[in-house]
Amino acid sequence: MSRTFSLAALLAALLIASPAQAAEREETLEFWRFLVGTWTISNDQGLQIELKVRESEAKSCFIFEAENVTIIHGWNPATNNMKIVSFHKDGSHGVGYASLENETIIGHSDTATPDGQSRSADWTVEPRGDDQFVFKTDFKTGNAELVFDRE
Repeated sequence: MSRTFSLAALLAALLIASPAQAAEREETLEFWRFLVGTWTISNDQGLQIELKVRESEAKSCFIFEAENVTIIHGWNPATNNMKIVSFHKDGSHGVGYASLENETIIGHSDTATPDGQSRSADWTVEPRGDDQFVFKTDFKTGNAELVFDRE
């Protein structure tokens, strides 16, 4: 087994360990920790959602679970933001990214549906105190604004 390392691997290791990137990573992960817990939506249109969010044991990613979807948000040191992967009960799956800007999580997701169609959306998550957040999206098929309350 060879113990040689490429210059690219060495530079990548140095970049991952940079103090500025480590500080941004910690600031972002700390902000996302407010999402840990159980959240619900219940509105006058009959929409009811329970969302459970937990942090991984490694403290580097968050798992979002609802009835029909599991979404994993994990730190991506190559792009210095959160990488998102989603798996839906109907067979849909998606990828995306999110970053923290001025106390707001801003993201983009692309999803492939079971019938081969694709959807994309830009979205934000804005906290309202410790017990509420607003998820806003502009799905290409229509906009949505959902208010989640902490259980």
